[in-house]
Amino acid sequence: MSFKQFFLLPCIRGSLVCLYLFSLLSAHSAIAQDGQLQDEAGNEADKQEAIDEITVVAPRSLVVIRRQMERADKVLFEIANTLIEDPLYKVYCRRETRAGTNIKRRVCKPGFEDELLSEAWEEERAGQRTGEGSFSFNYKLPKAELRKHREKQKQIMVELAAESPALAKAILTRAELQRDYNNERRRRQQEDD
Repeated sequence: MSFKQFFLLPCIRGSLVCLYLFSLLSAHSAIAQDGQLQDEAGNEADKQEAIDEITVVAPRSLVVIRRQMERADKVLFEIANTLIEDPLYKVYCRRETRAGTNIKRRVCKPGFEDELLSEAWEEERAGQRTGEGSFSFNYKLPKAELRKHREKQKQIMVELAAESPALAKAILTRAELQRDYNNERRRRQQEDD
């Protein structure tokens, strides 16, 4: 709906006031279009002169940096997952809700964590079925096993990054975004203090 249509809606058809206002709006519209044409002609002459620009850069918000980190993670894990052959060391991301909340969060885990979690869950269920323990939902991942797999994953990533410049760049980009995020959080905390 144009300004003219919006303005004329409450008018009664045939009213002299409405006709007068409509003619004023039409005249104003014609003058504005004429002025715009003259401005466009003047802009051509102005383009030939050098114009100084002032660029203002605001600090990035934490939400923006976090979203950039998520996109960087996606690129990083896509590259890494195409290079990694063993599915245990590929990283999978999904949205999960934590206990006690309905808010979904993006969680990225290597395949070995899900496998170890599945094994711990099966042991918990087996103990409950045999009467050896109570069902607690408090199963823990075996720390030694987890540490062994994480070290192997780190070794695989270092080797692949040495061979693949795209993966090395993705890792560096993600690390820089994490640094920016941490610095921005620290800066905001200092401002609050």
